[in-house]
Amino acid sequence: MAAENRLAAELYRRYRIRVYRTALAVLKSPALAEEAAQEVWLRAVAWRGQGEDLERQLPVMAKNAAIDLLRRESRSGPLPESWEPPGGDDPADRAAALALREQLRALPAEYRDILELKHLWGYTNRDIARLLGIPESTVATRAQRGRERLRAALRKEGYDV
Repeated sequence: MAAENRLAAELYRRYRIRVYRTALAVLKSPALAEEAAQEVWLRAVAWRGQGEDLERQLPVMAKNAAIDLLRRESRSGPLPESWEPPGGDDPADRAAALALREQLRALPAEYRDILELKHLWGYTNRDIARLLGIPESTVATRAQRGRERLRAALRKEGYDV
């Protein structure tokens, strides 16, 4: 047990900033990122695998802890409240952008989270699958269904997409 704690302490020393920054990239809140990072280090202390495995898992653990925290906090997901989609100065474009934001937030979490991770944060299907612990084919399916729902909702609002 003492050797495992020493390993966790050494990894903490080397990776604490990376873990925090990974959580911050998802959460966009320093306080929440600190909380997610603490969860990662608690998991690291309890880790029962090989040290090299833990080292490779730390970024994944940080992303997962951040997403878990978002879900526990009943937030709308990685999309920050202050996010303003591009709309330019044209009032019609602004209205369309605001409608897109609202319809994206209204999607069920299983679709919204994947679309946000994919299209706003730039994650690949493979990254998202690892992050959420689901098959890559499920990510692709949910992304497609989420886009279809988003398209249908926007059409219902009168937008031609």
